[in-house]
Parts: sequence; C-alpha cells; structure tokens
Amino acid sequence: MAHSMLPLAVSIGEPAGIGPDIAILTWLRAKTDQTIPPFFLLADPGHLLDRAEKLGLSIEIAECENSDLALAASEDTNFRKKLPVLTLQSAMKAAPGQSLRDDSIGVIEAISTGVHLIKSECAAGLVTLPINKKSLYDVGFEYPGHT
Repeated sequence: MAHSMLPLAVSIGEPAGIGPDIAILTWLRAKTDQTIPPFFLLADPGHLLDRAEKLGLSIEIAECENSDLALAASEDTNFRKKLPVLTLQSAMKAAPGQSLRDDSIGVIEAISTGVHLIKSECAAGLVTLPINKKSLYDVGFEYPGHT
C-alpha cells in the first residue's frame, strides 16, 4: 500500500491528562471535517468510552486487535463512523487528573507499538499525545525523548 494512504497511529498519552480528550474531540470533528486524515488510537477502549462519558459525549469505537484490522478500520468510510482503536494489552484506569503508575506501562506500550507499526509500514506516522515523562521514567523508560 502506498505510504501516503496509510492511517496515522496516535498513542494515547497520559491517561489522566488531556490526551484522551484531544483524541476524542479530534475524531468527533473528523466526522465533518474531511481535512483530518484517518487515524487509529493505541489505547484502552474502555478508558476512552469512560472519558467520553465524563465529557458528556457519545462515541462509537471499532476495536482492532492487530495492525491489519486497524488499517481496515481507518479507511475513510469507516473512520468517519467509528473511532478505530488498536487495543493495548495494558488497561488504563486513571481518572482525569489522577495519574496512576501502572498506566505508564500502557503509555510505553502505545509508543512502542506505534513505532513498530511505522516500521512495518502499517501506519504513515506516529502522533503522540501529551505524556508525563516522570511517570514513564519511574517505570523504567530509558529514553530522553519519547519518540
């Protein structure tokens, strides 16, 4: 597949931060704004649904189990109907503003998976939502930058 036709991978960022809100609001805007390219989230679908509910928003999620499904779910016609989410192995449990140490493992998983998907030519690029580097360093993240 041509590189320009691939969707963007978006890592969830700090689950207790603004990242989930940015992802949800961007996808909702993409339903009517054709300039927003197809993307899929590397996230916990349950956490996203919970966050949308806290924001008073309704979203539909297309859960993806591997990069092939994520790519299929991000085709333009499907992307505008359901938010494609490549489900992480690590569940996210943080409430807004209340960072949890265990969630940092999922943040690292999202970034690592996104990089792998780019190298495997399953994603055009990786967008990283805001992260909490101290939380990542506390669980063993060893890179001075996050991508």
